[in-house]
Amino acid sequence: MSTYLSGAARDRLREARYVVVNIRQARELLIGVTYVGQRGKNGRRGERLVAFYACLYFAALRPSEALGLRERDCRLPATGRGLLTVEKSRPPAGRRYTDSGEVHDDRG
Repeated sequence: MSTYLSGAARDRLREARYVVVNIRQARELLIGVTYVGQRGKNGRRGERLVAFYACLYFAALRPSEALGLRERDCRLPATGRGLLTVEKSRPPAGRRYTDSGEVHDDRG
């Protein structure tokens, strides 16, 4: 591989390896966010963060796409691979710029 890349491109590739988390780091993050305290809907903030970050890492969703997922968009079997259907996105726009007054605007 290094014979096809220039020195600068090789350096960028080496740096990129440290930018993307590996599977061990992703699993440690998911374990860590389970300890996050009570807030929001039914005090299940940690569970919601696990689902959010798992969607980002394992399904390669954008944050706004993960926020737009609903339970009916998820087909998750007990074992094996599941299916996520991304129907809408909820990009952060700010309360002043949305019709609903919420931070995230519905798109899609």
